[in-house]
Amino acid sequence: MTWYIQPCDETPMEDMEFENIRIDNHDDKRNLIKIQPMIRTGWVWTGKQPGKNVKGVLFKNVILTGSTPSRAPGDIYVAGADTRHVVEDIRFENVTRYGRYVRKGASSVAIGEHATGIQFICSKGAGKPTAKP
Repeated sequence: MTWYIQPCDETPMEDMEFENIRIDNHDDKRNLIKIQPMIRTGWVWTGKQPGKNVKGVLFKNVILTGSTPSRAPGDIYVAGADTRHVVEDIRFENVTRYGRYVRKGASSVAIGEHATGIQFICSKGAGKPTAKP
């Protein structure tokens, strides 16, 4: 499972919450979350411009479990398209990937240009979560 939050054609995507979700992943090499306004074409999309913005999104208590192949899936990518098509105020609260909290600066996290207010909030203590999924 992957969340692709990728609006096109000046569409804003704002004020979304994804909470208390568990994903059991086996050998899926896709991203866990990709947030980026972009031009979408193909299938039923005929995009001409990136989406206006992505703003105010919360991922809370999301747990990714399962096997971890050599290139572990479950990466998080966040970026705006340009200075007019931005990503703002995205919060990852108690998001875990294979038993470890996802933190800013982790190898599984990429924050690109035109993305501001990206927060990673973890329960007390560092490292592995204390609550059972």
